[in-house]
Order: sequence, then structure tokens, then C-alpha cells
Amino acid sequence: MNSNPTSFLAIVRSSGRAALQWRLLLLWLITLLIPTALLTLPFAKVFAAQMDYSIHSSELAQHLSANAINDLIGSVMISGPVVQQTGALAFLLALLLSPFLSGTAITAARAQAPLAIGKLVHGGISEYWRLLRLMIVAIIPLGIAMGISAGLGQWSSGVAEKAILESDADFASHIVLAVTIIVLLIADATLDAGRAQFAHSTGKRSALKAWWRGTKLVFKRPLVSLGLFIVITLIGVVLAALFGEIRMNIAHVNTGGFVIAFILAQLMVASIVWLKLARLFAFTALSKPN
Repeated sequence: MNSNPTSFLAIVRSSGRAALQWRLLLLWLITLLIPTALLTLPFAKVFAAQMDYSIHSSELAQHLSANAINDLIGSVMISGPVVQQTGALAFLLALLLSPFLSGTAITAARAQAPLAIGKLVHGGISEYWRLLRLMIVAIIPLGIAMGISAGLGQWSSGVAEKAILESDADFASHIVLAVTIIVLLIADATLDAGRAQFAHSTGKRSALKAWWRGTKLVFKRPLVSLGLFIVITLIGVVLAALFGEIRMNIAHVNTGGFVIAFILAQLMVASIVWLKLARLFAFTALSKPN
């Protein structure tokens, strides 16, 4: 991003446009396909064993009956250990790839113009260890948020035990849920702001200090910081939900339908990627020294 917008709407627009760099989006999508493919492999084998040789395969491709769903769930449960192990491995791989992807985003945010894929990859590798340390530092804000949530959960349980009316217990539960969402949102915002600090300096290596500077930014300008985080997140989630709704109504019984369904699935992922990139670009603009 080569501009330094100052108003709220200007930052939303500029960060949203910057997050649409097709090379950056493509690199994220390709990288995320690796753990996704690993995760879906055991499910694909189970579904293939159940459906490929069924006389109702063409009907099942368009609509799954309750009996078919129960059969598939039963088959997945039988393959439980394999599914769990593969899921854990896919999750670990996704975690290890996360600093690389964040590094490509920081490299793009620092650049004056869209970069080639090779330069993005180089930037992701160069920034990997700083962002891996920041991922470890994330234990602090997320741990604080979960600690607050756990404490409120105990309070809610006490209220529920003493409550005369069910509405009183429900009200306490709603408070716990609302506060949990807020503190997790703040924690995530401080991490995005912390990542953005690295976009302004290639020499500073302390992940803890970067997160702390990001935290101070969020609490110094809470309305703007959290507003950017929420607005950009909502835009991305709404787009992902829209593509998901269209995807659910596509019958991929032939090659054309399969291709369309695959493209829509990737657009769903791209929407989530876009919101993560846009948030980073927004915090980069917000924290840029005058």
C-alpha cells in the first residue's frame, strides 16, 4: 500500500482494494489447499467407498437423503482414528504455514506496488520466524480472553444455581457470551495490529514488543481500530456466506457443475482470505508513522 489514508472510510476502501491483489490471493489459496487436501483425503475415501458403486449415485450427487447421511456418518465414525490423526496433522500444517502467509501479506503491505509471486514468496520466507514468534505470543491475549470467559462462566453457573426465574439464568449466559465475543475480538485485533508493526520495520525482531505496540494502538484508538476490524470482517463473512449459499444450490452431477462448485468454494475461501488481508492493510495504514 503506497498511500496513507486517514479517515475511517478511506482506510476501509484502500485496504479493501489492496487486499484484492490477485497474485497475493492466489498464493494464499494455493497454500491453503495443501492442508485442506490433507484434511479431506480420508473423507473422500469414505464417501467414495459408500457412493461410487451405489445404484443411486446420480441421485445422491444431487441430494442426500437422511438415510444416506446416517450411513456416511457411520462410515466416518468407523474411520474415526484415521480422520482424527489426519485432522490433527492438517491443523498442525496449517499452523506452520500461517506465519509464511502472514509474511507475504506484510511484504505486500510494505511494497509501493503489487509484487510478483516470487517476491511475495521470498518475503513470506524472510518474515517467517518473526511471525512464528508472534504466533507464540498470541497465547498471551488469547489466554487472557479465555481466562476472562472462564471466570464469567463460573459466575454464570453461580447465578443459574441461585436463579428463581429461567430468564435470569439466560440473561447471565447471554452476558458471558457477549463479553467472550468482545474480548476475543479485542485480542484478535491486537494481534492484527501487532503484525502490522512489522510492515513498518524490517529490523525490529521482537514479536512481544510488536504485539505490545499493536495493543497500545488498539486501546489508544479503540473506536477506529475495532470499527475497522468489525466492518472488514463483516464484509468478508457476508461474501463468504453468499458464495456458500450459491454453492449449496449447485448440483455437481457433471463436470461443469463440479467446476462451478469448486470455483464457488474457492471464492468462499478467498472472501475469508480477503478479510484477513484487508484487516492487516487497515492496521498498517492506521499505525503508519506520520
